[in-house]
Amino acid sequence: MRMITVQIADKSGHATLVMAPAAAAVEIRNQARAGAWVFADGQLLSGATQLGVSDLADVDSVRVMPGLVGG
Repeated sequence: MRMITVQIADKSGHATLVMAPAAAAVEIRNQARAGAWVFADGQLLSGATQLGVSDLADVDSVRVMPGLVGG
């Protein structure tokens, strides 16, 4: 079974999870809805709130980072 490494960072640190694509897609959508930025294999994903399993077909790793606000 294909697995994806998902790193989730927040203000308290980070967690590294190894997940099936379907579970990774759900977690990524949830994090993106909360304002996080999602990087798949180093590329920023736009529209991550609607990410599907097929969008992760060729992805090896995902990083979820808190959204940055400038000002």
